[in-house]
Amino acid sequence: MILEYKISTKDRVYLTPLVQSSLNHTAVPSLGNKAPTELFTGLPCPSPLVDQCVTNVSSSASSTKKERGENVVDFDVGDYVLRSRVDKKKGNKLLVTWQGPYKVVRADAHSFRVSHLITGYEVDVHASRLKFYQDSSLNVTEELLEHVASQGIVLAIEELKRHRWNSATKDYEVLVSWKGLESVEDSWEPLTSLAKEVKILLDHYIQKQDAKVRKYWKHLNAKFQ
Repeated sequence: MILEYKISTKDRVYLTPLVQSSLNHTAVPSLGNKAPTELFTGLPCPSPLVDQCVTNVSSSASSTKKERGENVVDFDVGDYVLRSRVDKKKGNKLLVTWQGPYKVVRADAHSFRVSHLITGYEVDVHASRLKFYQDSSLNVTEELLEHVASQGIVLAIEELKRHRWNSATKDYEVLVSWKGLESVEDSWEPLTSLAKEVKILLDHYIQKQDAKVRKYWKHLNAKFQ
């Protein structure tokens, strides 16, 4: 060991703990093929190779999955990830955009809940739609937040509250409450635009309203058909 570690014979005292550990954890015939530590504690003798083997097996399994094209989850709660979003379909191909980063706030069996850095809006996303960005030590700077904001925020509708007629555009406007945003951030959206994005939700809302807006909605639907 002195030759292997290239130390002076005068410093051999520093190797004593290693030698003692090796002797105490080595099975010998005189003890019935047991190690002194095993007989002293009554517990199985730990092997320094166990951790190495577990690491090697885990690494090998991950490599095999990657070679097969399987998604390998390498992030956990507190880490930051990118989320894929399908923007549209062109021919037989889906056009996917990676957005984020988002912060992972919960891990479930087959999905993760991620939080938008600006709005705080949380959504459950399948692991295959996420990829690791950086661990929990990420410094969320103003520049990073500006980058996230520049991607455009995809919001989900919480509620359609009420409507009004806009004489300038000659169209109804609907007051929309957005998930993850405060009520002060509710916005008036053109009914015609909402009809293209959330037609079913809008129809449920309009059927509960007065005859005038229902008639307008019926006329608008006829134009789209």
